Amino acid sequence: MTHTAAGLLVALSFAAPAADEKAVTFEADVQPFLTRHCLGCHGPDKQASGIRIDRAAGYRDEDAPLWTKVHEAVASGAMPPAGRARPD
Repeated sequence: MTHTAAGLLVALSFAAPAADEKAVTFEADVQPFLTRHCLGCHGPDKQASGIRIDRAAGYRDEDAPLWTKVHEAVASGAMPPAGRARPD
């Protein structure tokens, strides 16, 4: 994988769509990805490493430290953890 999942999600959410393409949105595109791949360990029931992604509502300024942690964890290979599949 040439891009980290978090970096790719951020890049896709800000990318300008072609005229015939649907714009990527946090609610329709990013949130379902996070639900499938992240919330089991970083959601309301469990907050591994103190990280809780389910409260993020997009790319608000106050969420910047969270997305920085996510990016660093994915880029360093710490996420996903050993034994878990890496999303395409």
